[in-house]
Amino acid sequence: MKSVLLLLTGALCALLVFAGCGGQVKEAKEYMQKADTLFENVDAKLSKASSKSNEIIGKAVTGDTTSLKQKADVIGDITKTFESAVEELERVQAQYKKILDLKGVEDYIEYANAMIKAIDAEIESVKAGNEFLAKVNPIVSAGDWTKLSETIEGSTSEINGITKLTRKAKDSISNAQKIKGKKEL
Repeated sequence: MKSVLLLLTGALCALLVFAGCGGQVKEAKEYMQKADTLFENVDAKLSKASSKSNEIIGKAVTGDTTSLKQKADVIGDITKTFESAVEELERVQAQYKKILDLKGVEDYIEYANAMIKAIDAEIESVKAGNEFLAKVNPIVSAGDWTKLSETIEGSTSEINGITKLTRKAKDSISNAQKIKGKKEL
């Protein structure tokens, strides 16, 4: 009788632990899905703005300055997009951080930590790109193509640094997605 009672007590405890853990998993999944959706939205905005930025800077690097003066407003819009994206990324990060407080959701925590790290890298990349655009925008607005060429030539290491930061961010995001897939989250 004693062993049956112990067995039933053990089963009941396991059931209670499992039920409690299930609530945490549900919460973790909800936080993750919300954060993932927010991140995808910000990432889409950043991709679009980065493409425009790369096109403009690419033309300047090759010496094609014919349409650059008209692009000064576009550069201003891109910098505003980058600034708001940093704020949005910080909100996304806060959403992932909610997962870290949950219990019994180690796989979600691992993914959330990877995304937090990826977002840190993304923020660093966006800020560096925005600083560079802020530096060249007045030159573009003034139409001083000689100074623009000199600035770009003198900024090779800065541009390479931004490229490395961007690659680091993309690699970190890819790593986080691999974790998510491997853990089937």
